[in-house]
Amino acid sequence: MRYRDLATRYGPPSGGLDRVRWFFLCFTVFFCVTAPLQVPFTSPVPPAFRLAGLPAIGYLLWRRLREYRNGELQPPVWDALEFVALVAALVVIGPLSGGLGILYSGTFFRLVFGSTSRTIIGCCGGVLALWVSCWWVNELSATPDGSWQQQFFPHILGIGVPTVLMRLMLTTMLAHQNALATERQLLTAVLDNVDSAVIAAHPDGMPILRNRAALDVYRELGLAESLGRWHESVTLYRGDVLTPFRAEDLPMVQVLRGERVRDAEVTMGLPDGTYRSYLFNGQPLTGSTADRTGAVLTITDVTARKEAERRLSHLALHDPLTGLSNRTLLLDRLQHALQRRSAPEKRVHLLFVDLDGFKTVNDSLGHHVGDEVLVVVANRIRATVRAQDTVARLGGDEFAILIEDEPEHTAIATADRILTSLRDPVVVRERALVVTASIGIASGEDAGEADELVRNADLAMYAAKERRDRVERFTAEMHHSAVQRLVLHADLRAALERQELFLLYQPVFSLATGRMTGVEALLRWRHPRLGLIPPLEFIGTAETSGLIVPIGAWVLDEACRQLSRWRHDHPAVADNLTMAVNVAVPQLETPSLVGTVESALANAGLTPADLLLEITESAMSEHVQVLPILRELRRIGVTLALDDFGTGYSSLSRLRLFPVQKVKIDRSFVEEIDRSVDTAVLVTSTLALAHGLGLEAIAEGVETPAQLGFLRKHGCGEVQGYLLSRPLDPAGVASILGAEITSDNQLHKPAHV
Repeated sequence: MRYRDLATRYGPPSGGLDRVRWFFLCFTVFFCVTAPLQVPFTSPVPPAFRLAGLPAIGYLLWRRLREYRNGELQPPVWDALEFVALVAALVVIGPLSGGLGILYSGTFFRLVFGSTSRTIIGCCGGVLALWVSCWWVNELSATPDGSWQQQFFPHILGIGVPTVLMRLMLTTMLAHQNALATERQLLTAVLDNVDSAVIAAHPDGMPILRNRAALDVYRELGLAESLGRWHESVTLYRGDVLTPFRAEDLPMVQVLRGERVRDAEVTMGLPDGTYRSYLFNGQPLTGSTADRTGAVLTITDVTARKEAERRLSHLALHDPLTGLSNRTLLLDRLQHALQRRSAPEKRVHLLFVDLDGFKTVNDSLGHHVGDEVLVVVANRIRATVRAQDTVARLGGDEFAILIEDEPEHTAIATADRILTSLRDPVVVRERALVVTASIGIASGEDAGEADELVRNADLAMYAAKERRDRVERFTAEMHHSAVQRLVLHADLRAALERQELFLLYQPVFSLATGRMTGVEALLRWRHPRLGLIPPLEFIGTAETSGLIVPIGAWVLDEACRQLSRWRHDHPAVADNLTMAVNVAVPQLETPSLVGTVESALANAGLTPADLLLEITESAMSEHVQVLPILRELRRIGVTLALDDFGTGYSSLSRLRLFPVQKVKIDRSFVEEIDRSVDTAVLVTSTLALAHGLGLEAIAEGVETPAQLGFLRKHGCGEVQGYLLSRPLDPAGVASILGAEITSDNQLHKPAHV
């Protein structure tokens, strides 16, 4: 067996009781080796008795080895045998008994008191007591011939006292060791139930103690035993997973150097290409003399937490449905792009994309289908742009694309490619859906801040949305118009209270009888500062702001009251008149519209048949919401007309679903029928279609006798326009009540006017 193995097996252990046993073992070996050398010179025992000491010496050696190896005290009977053996041995080696007693006593006092000075005092006291005891025993046992029996009792006392002391010492230390073992078991159980790895190491980095989690870390990562050599097993990075650690900067090396480490993050690059993140905490261990005796290190696996943080960070900056950047990330990149603009010809461009009529997809097929469409659209946009361009979803059906360091024509070409890619049908759940988009473009030269550029692109997008499926570039006029709309919005909100809104009425005539059959109420706004504002300049603002709902309710109420007044003042000619009122899509989407209509009719004393509500073709694209309300209006007896027929996005299938009784041919067709053959054909076809569906036709914008004659010839039911009458105030309408259209297409006023 090699010396190293012997040292490992029989070397001095760390426990207090083990150290005592090791000491006694060494002393017994020394005693057994030196005893034969001292026997001839020290022992007065006859030679025949000297051989009795050899078995005692052998027993002592065997007893110490057994006790040291078993780690426990033997029964008391063995102590008696040991006492006899020690007496026999000391009789043979006489003078060593005092030295043995001093050595036993000193060891006991050192272990009990834990102080060198107290040990010296205890040893001196033990020696003095031993000498006094020996003198007293010698006096009592003295014999005239001074034989060896005179020394027998001092030897017994010399070994008896140390043996008792040794027994007390071993018993005390065994109890102490058992308590330490219990505490160690408790500590081990606690550490093994800690999720973090706990490692206690020597100053050279070799582990002294490791809990179960630490063993798992060693096994899973294949780490070197020494803490200071971990960098040889795996690549260690800082928290950014980009910067490798230098060996001297590693947290475990810092702890071994005597430095404290708090929350040091280390990412380990494993051979399979994955990464594990750990949090290191540690502090050095020092002895009573302030010398470093080792270090304690705790290692917490934070890989799952870091991954959760990464996912949360991704969700905070990306759209969860499409995976695109969100508004926050877009604004951040946009601001940085504006700050690092390079050459003048290399600009920053922002594209705003809004899907046309996407609300219909959600309302008719469900939001789950709409979400699938948005994912397809996002993938098409991403496939169209460059890899370095930022594509973001701003919410709903709005997207944005940030293009950096490119001339303007590149941004326009990108927008055109996006429109082209989106025109291809989107197949979702065996349905082919046609999706178009409106795109607004704004460049960095038009704005200094990110928010300003976003605003400009949004304005350009809304300008494109007026005609749909097109691209518009931002101009300063768009911003001016937006500011004007903002001012109008603020003024329009107070216009009702200040009674700045009023109605004009344009007469409607029957071509079959030539008589006036009704009037159309037209809203006007007399602004105190800007004067008379055309409807086209404020109706859109009223619709987008939601003000059209209270304004529309006022129009309904005022128009019905005016018809009631005409009937009261001119019963003979006004009893058969109907009142036509335009209703915007936001009004149709309001569940209270039916109640508002019934209330206006009741307040004016009219019947539902006296009211004609005109809805635009754009309402047909929102048919899911408005169709139930239109059916309810038709149920109570209100007449419905489809306004501006042919100018919107209506389809014959939807026209068949709508409960309308009349269609109004838009003025843009009427004004061209005497100048364009194609337009004349379209109007003729529209009239034939209306007759075929059992609908009455009304033509608006009639301004020439030729137009009136064409409409009369092809069976148009009713007409209105400047040829017959401009919009009039209530008194003006009263003045032409009972008027008729003559054979030469002129308006003949009644004689009583």
